[in-house]
Amino acid sequence: MLEDEKYTQVELFKEKKDSRLIWSVIDYDFPYQGDETNEIYRITNDWFNRLKIVRLSTENRTSFPEKSIKEFTAFLINNQREQDADAHFNADGSFAIPEGVEMETDARVEFVYFPSYIATAYLCLIKQDYPNIYKSFSNFDVVLKKALDFCSNRHLQGHGYDSIQESLTAIEYLSYGKVFKYIKSHREESKKFHYAVYQARKIIREKLKDNSGWGAIDEDSARVSLMLLSGKNIEVFGFNPRSIH
Repeated sequence: MLEDEKYTQVELFKEKKDSRLIWSVIDYDFPYQGDETNEIYRITNDWFNRLKIVRLSTENRTSFPEKSIKEFTAFLINNQREQDADAHFNADGSFAIPEGVEMETDARVEFVYFPSYIATAYLCLIKQDYPNIYKSFSNFDVVLKKALDFCSNRHLQGHGYDSIQESLTAIEYLSYGKVFKYIKSHREESKKFHYAVYQARKIIREKLKDNSGWGAIDEDSARVSLMLLSGKNIEVFGFNPRSIH
């Protein structure tokens, strides 16, 4: 049994035996009111670590304290962003890390959308694999629908020449929460997201027909992403095939 202490280390089934994910206490304010991009990246990575730990603990039957999982679930549910009447950009349903969401589009992809994909994946995973935690929040479905609707806004695309390559990152984040498998059988819960998945697949397929010049993408990752978008269970991202489904 892993101890539910300030820092809990979970061994990953990856190539390096010393690979670890850290689940630590939240030592940051949210939303973040500073202007240090490194801190925003640190928070994003912290969330991604938590998502991977929960996914791995489920797939590998690793004993991990549900108390900690529930606490972070509550953190996300209680901190989902709402529309700021003074802001031009509508962040309603997002998990934007910076307090201010008025920024250049490339920064918004990294600091607003990427964290939102991770948080949405985490919540979706909780609903599928931790029914007791899911049922303990009366507003869970409302929060998840708003999150899925927000994530659909860009059809999972990034910005500029890297738009499609960044969409592959978005798909990776969401796949850890089995979001595409979930939405395939629950399309009524977010028709907007279901349509965004359709559009993302269309865009990637078109790119693979002509992947030359600016904005070239990693074709192997793109093909994996297409399978993930279809809701298929495949080995991804270097994990043991029995640890990711």
